[in-house]
Amino acid sequence: MDHRVPKFLYSPKVGELFPHFSEIDMEGRIWTTDSVKGRVMVLNLWYSGCGPCRAEMPILSEWKEQLPDVMFFSATYHDAETAKRITDKHHFTWTHLVEAKDMMAWIGTEGFPLTIVIDKKGIVRHAVHGTNETKREELLAKIKEAEAEK
Repeated sequence: MDHRVPKFLYSPKVGELFPHFSEIDMEGRIWTTDSVKGRVMVLNLWYSGCGPCRAEMPILSEWKEQLPDVMFFSATYHDAETAKRITDKHHFTWTHLVEAKDMMAWIGTEGFPLTIVIDKKGIVRHAVHGTNETKREELLAKIKEAEAEK
């Protein structure tokens, strides 16, 4: 019997190299691991039926304004039209990766949203399922910490 964890239950782990990726945003631009090389990247995975995901969108947009050198991405399995309707309504200004089914599989059984902080070397520094004020404060601190490193 094969006891390996199936791919759909995988989730990036703190201390590991963030997996290579190639995803498309709402405007049709392709983003890859090389696109973010040497920069801090934050990835927020969400979907339309997640109330907490939608509620935190305006707050997350403030982070992009505070930290212009950080690459902020959201990812969803929705198509561009659906994602745009939701992100416009909730003033979510990150770069939105759409139809990102491989990334969305990282949710596993732990729930939405999943937010991941990746440092300039491509190492996962923080990953958290769910959202609340305390979790967001910790995320923002981890982002600032990663950004401050040379």
